[in-house]
Amino acid sequence: MKILMISPDLNYPPIYGGRIRRYYILKHLSKDNDITLLAFINSKEDFKNIEGIKEYCKDIETVQRVSNSRKDYWFTRFRDAFLRRIAFYPENIISFYQTEMKKKIKDLISKNHYDLVLIEYWYMGQYAEICGNIPKVLDEVDVEYIRYKRMYQIEKNPVKKSEFYSGWIRTKKYELKFIKKFDRIIAVTPQDKQVLEREIPSLNISVIPTCVDPDYIKPSKMPNNSKDLIFIGSYGHYPNVDGVLYFYRDIFPRILREVPDAHLYIVGPYAPEEILNLVGRNVTVTGFIKDVRPYISRSISVVPLRIGSGIKGKIIEAMGLGSPVITTGIGAEGLEIIPGKHLIVEDTSKGFAKQTVELLKNKCLRERLRENGLKLVREKYTWGNAISKLNVIFAEVVMKKK
Repeated sequence: MKILMISPDLNYPPIYGGRIRRYYILKHLSKDNDITLLAFINSKEDFKNIEGIKEYCKDIETVQRVSNSRKDYWFTRFRDAFLRRIAFYPENIISFYQTEMKKKIKDLISKNHYDLVLIEYWYMGQYAEICGNIPKVLDEVDVEYIRYKRMYQIEKNPVKKSEFYSGWIRTKKYELKFIKKFDRIIAVTPQDKQVLEREIPSLNISVIPTCVDPDYIKPSKMPNNSKDLIFIGSYGHYPNVDGVLYFYRDIFPRILREVPDAHLYIVGPYAPEEILNLVGRNVTVTGFIKDVRPYISRSISVVPLRIGSGIKGKIIEAMGLGSPVITTGIGAEGLEIIPGKHLIVEDTSKGFAKQTVELLKNKCLRERLRENGLKLVREKYTWGNAISKLNVIFAEVVMKKK
């Protein structure tokens, strides 16, 4: 099948949740399909990332998202102000709105006979209509307006609370508007599917979770005996920042009273100053690490998320690497887990601390979670199985459109 994949970036390097998902979808789809990738780039530096994906693509086309021209800069400033204040557009639509992308899509479709268009993320759905009658599938990744809603619900600062409320209302309006333009929606969890179907019962939605590549995500042969705790994420994503600060302020002090030599590793790119300032005797902020597997394998994974939607790839990766996991109900959302068997779920700061201390002290509990988590990932969360289902979905969509 000839597929045009439209993405907000080049899907490489796969260093955070959404991009990891897109990278592996591209990699595994390319085994049975011819993929043309059309993606935004932010600068000429991004061209080096093409090396990491070119073997999976028949063709790669790019559009620069931000112009370096002074004339274009001022035009963009005025345009964005209009879209934000008059048209009430959410930030993601504005950030990825480019007339050059529209021209590129039209050009590619006029010169090629694509069987299907796969668009990544709801806000890239602003380009769906340009694709005409070609069957269109949206990989939703998460329901973003639910994330804003949860941010609004827990925020105490009135200014931020107002911003999150605005983001919730704006995003919901356009997210629901754009997804109506697709022949099939791919949700990552049954919960996301239910949320969207409640709003628009006529949607045709399938569930394909985020998975792991078992050739890359393998458990360590060394037992997990350390006092290390690890939180992994991209800190350009607000739910990760909130999760780390919540853990450090409300949970970690309780843990240290019971296990004074416990050590927290905060791993991942784009850490803001408020996270960098946490560095101390019991806290290390590593920044970006190319290969995080050794860190995860030797540690207990703490995922104290209070906001977010979709599936948490960091949890599946941790279980696949043999790391015992403790998370919240939001962190575990969408996973086919049994709390206490595959991982620990706790929503109060006191309970989270108590359960983490138990994990640090109880080797048998760590080993039990490790074995059960590994088995679950092998049975339910490998990309080979997921992409087989995705290929079937694509074939169904194409057949119905004929």
